[in-house]
Amino acid sequence: MKRKMMIIIDGMLIPFAIYVGITIVVSYVYTTISLLNGKVSIDNLKNINYVLVQGIASAFMIVILIPLYRHFKNKYDVYTAKFNFGKVKYVITLAFALCVASNILLQFLPSTIDNAVSKQVQMMTEDYGILVSLFIVSFLIPIVEELLFRGFLYSGASLLGGAVFAITFTSTLFGLIHFNLEQGIYAVIAGVFLSYVRYKYDSVLYAVIMHLMMNATSIIFSGTIYGLKSIREKMFVVFIMLAIIIMSMYKIKESDLQDNN
Repeated sequence: MKRKMMIIIDGMLIPFAIYVGITIVVSYVYTTISLLNGKVSIDNLKNINYVLVQGIASAFMIVILIPLYRHFKNKYDVYTAKFNFGKVKYVITLAFALCVASNILLQFLPSTIDNAVSKQVQMMTEDYGILVSLFIVSFLIPIVEELLFRGFLYSGASLLGGAVFAITFTSTLFGLIHFNLEQGIYAVIAGVFLSYVRYKYDSVLYAVIMHLMMNATSIIFSGTIYGLKSIREKMFVVFIMLAIIIMSMYKIKESDLQDNN
């Protein structure tokens, strides 16, 4: 019982508290500076780019979470498999196909649902350029989110209740923290696949790479994805992506079986 409580504290509560705490502090400081500079007003706080805020917060979190995760793994003997570059191609292929298919299918949601995150990413790209957007959205944020969800939380939940519980718990929580219906649905779907890759390959690094690729695909190919007009075009691309997803999942499972034999 004592070990379980320590796992909950060290592997779940403390990392999540760090994530939320730094995000709140950075949001408060950024909002205050924006108000003082006249960039926003009290009545128009929605104009604050919280994706940019999350990127700034992530830069601070990386410095704290990486050594903390190493300590957690050593303390609770969390197994980490040796990194294999040969497996990366399956993860990248899965990430690309999953991102494209999910973003097309989410377009069928009611038009009344506002995707504030996509608008903020677009606004950040217009203000600071695509390289800054890629660095924040496709590098800083994914590393932190994967360290937290597929690193700490997955490892802790797996030690407590096994892989199925860990995948379900982390994927659901990953969707809830996005506070947006469209992004939440996307995050839950992505979370299941990210956690599955983490489970099969026994390393958070593959989940980080997959998340990096998914976010980069969303930015680089957004014009192409949202440029599809007819339902026939959209469904044709979705079916191709689903075939690639199935093939990638099979290769991931197959490569994992080869390692275990």
